Amino acid sequence: MTNMAIEKDTDRVQITTERISIPDGDTGASDDLTLMNGHIVCKFATQTTPPWGMPPGGILDISPAVKDEPVLDLINIFDFLPDNWCSWPYTYHRVRAIENGPEKGVVRVERDWNQVQLVTEYTLVQGEDVLHVATSMTNAGEHELKDIQPGYTLYMKGGYMLTPPGLGGIKQGQANNPLTWSFIGYDQTWCIALHAPYLESIDHFGQDMFGRISLAPGETKTVQAWIQVCAHSNISEIFRFEQEQKGVSCGLLQGRVFDQAGEKVKEPYIVVEKDGNTLTWSQGTDGHYELALPPGEYAVQAMARHYSLSRKETIQIGAAQRTTKDFSGLQPPARVSFHILDSRDKTPIDARIDILEGPTPVIGFLGQNRYFTDLEAKGRAELTIPPGEYTLAVSHGGDFLGLPHVLPLCFKANDQHHLDIELEFLVRPAEHGWYGADMHHHGDILDGVTSPEFVLRSQLACGLDMALLSDHDSTQKNDLMAALARNRRIPFIPAMEISPAWGHFNIYPVNSDAQLGLDPGSSTAGEIFSHARELGAQVVVINHPYSTYGYFRSLDMGVAPGGLVHDFDLIEINYQYPPDQAVHKAWEFWNQGKQIYLTAGTDTHSVWQDTSGAVRTYVYTQAPPTPETYIRALKAGHSFITYGPLVFPEIPFGRQVRITQGNKQQLVYDITAVHGITDVELISQGEVAERLRLNGTEQSRRIQFVVQPEDNSWYALVVLDARGNRAFTNPLWINIAS
Repeated sequence: MTNMAIEKDTDRVQITTERISIPDGDTGASDDLTLMNGHIVCKFATQTTPPWGMPPGGILDISPAVKDEPVLDLINIFDFLPDNWCSWPYTYHRVRAIENGPEKGVVRVERDWNQVQLVTEYTLVQGEDVLHVATSMTNAGEHELKDIQPGYTLYMKGGYMLTPPGLGGIKQGQANNPLTWSFIGYDQTWCIALHAPYLESIDHFGQDMFGRISLAPGETKTVQAWIQVCAHSNISEIFRFEQEQKGVSCGLLQGRVFDQAGEKVKEPYIVVEKDGNTLTWSQGTDGHYELALPPGEYAVQAMARHYSLSRKETIQIGAAQRTTKDFSGLQPPARVSFHILDSRDKTPIDARIDILEGPTPVIGFLGQNRYFTDLEAKGRAELTIPPGEYTLAVSHGGDFLGLPHVLPLCFKANDQHHLDIELEFLVRPAEHGWYGADMHHHGDILDGVTSPEFVLRSQLACGLDMALLSDHDSTQKNDLMAALARNRRIPFIPAMEISPAWGHFNIYPVNSDAQLGLDPGSSTAGEIFSHARELGAQVVVINHPYSTYGYFRSLDMGVAPGGLVHDFDLIEINYQYPPDQAVHKAWEFWNQGKQIYLTAGTDTHSVWQDTSGAVRTYVYTQAPPTPETYIRALKAGHSFITYGPLVFPEIPFGRQVRITQGNKQQLVYDITAVHGITDVELISQGEVAERLRLNGTEQSRRIQFVVQPEDNSWYALVVLDARGNRAFTNPLWINIAS
């Protein structure tokens, strides 16, 4: 592939179908369109298939340009969504240049969505680092579209995210009174923003930004936004652009930053807070910084990688005024090493170290608040952190197997500490024949940002017995994950998540030589399930079934291509969404006698933001499992799902028990909850048959129910602990002998 250099003399705008190579880029078809100037290079999915079953026409690659060359693809996709992550039936797409430089370039994308005509124009101007986007929606149908949620989606390939401030860091929900309308992705050498002035709600921490409109027949409405791309991490330039669009007259804050020896800090960062929210920051150079702020009062703090944080200063900014504030006394980092052991036999154990309290920088790459022990040197970890007072939590299987070890610590500049930590466990499920796994976990494909190494480190640290990787539409990293798991002698299930916009499906096992051979966006559910079996998958799971892009929700709305197809095996309880609808749907199937069981996964994309194993599946296999025996037991329903409590039955779940009519059956369960048991419900035929209320002081208890069904029945448990965590079991089937 050739890489045609951007014109270096004028920074002029160009649109071309020549093959422009962007490092880590995804477009590859010969006629994929490229729009670029000396600051931005973006490539459209003219022929290359987009992810998640989206239609062609969006942007697959965006890179900042450094010395007139693209340096790194930052995104998986940028595109317009007509109504959140709905099903998107379309009949055509056209991508063409309607104006091609040198001062301005315009690319027009024409598509349809049901009866709505969509026209999106991307405009790039010479010398600017901002791409303007506007989409007109024309309702060509006969019926009004009420309360649809159009907007833009910008999915990151890596780095860190800053949700619009003022929303409390929510992952999804209403954007009530945000301080900005911008989602920002960033890392040490770049930043990118989606400026969304129409903003009313967000999803995925702001990677999806939605408004809300209604469209009468024949009516046209337009949604517009900007994409800003910078070859640095100084997001104050992103903030300044937004203020310019709002017509706000800003003042200038400037100053210098020194360490405790009085030397200039080479690369300082100045973080600005408004009403307790991180608003923006400036990336300084050679000890100096400056940034533009609207008139008002702010809390301002200086920091640098691994250095101590300065004291927060209250700064008053006036319109068109220059304010100077210097910061000094930043202290170099401390270093601490850990050796973490099982208290029973003093053997090293995998663990996670969380900073519960302490001077953790808000800028992701300046410091972390979560660490994991090493893969090779089991039980060992080394941290470089800012000096200060901390509360750390060290855990292995925390909230499931035992309580985390919490310890207060104080580190001074240049300190070197070593800590030996022993962890105690209330329960060891494997000794009862039960083995845990997080059955939905992403690596670093598409919107996942966790390397296979850290996927495994995280899964081991949370006390899981089985490793799993399920990337979107890809098996690319399964071989690497398998090798890592083999070195640590933990069984590994290779999986893949097939991901159309109307439903996601985990399939397993599928090795790395099993390549997805269909377009999820143009396939029916039946075709996807059939193809999964062709790839060797023994299990098809309905992932997050009632999310905005869940299969059962799409069925309820009548937008799942091919309708209901029963060729699936499991229903997922997904940590990102409330479990009750999925649980009740499983109960509905069980009432019909269908042996479609529950599984669970966290859908973790970043082990530093999400928590592996926060909901998990425990499977009964008696002997230490292989992937084959684990999958077989899971498919047979010998399992339970838990956010904390553990349930070990005398008769494994999923079994068929035959009794004579009129006889009674004892149901015995050993229940453990590290936070204390408060409530145990026996469920039969989808109703609470019996309830036992406890006071939350007991961590372990044997529970017995005696049932006398008149007809064929099933029985399952719902268990609640004192923290509000629940466990949901699969059923035990009771059949009445004639």
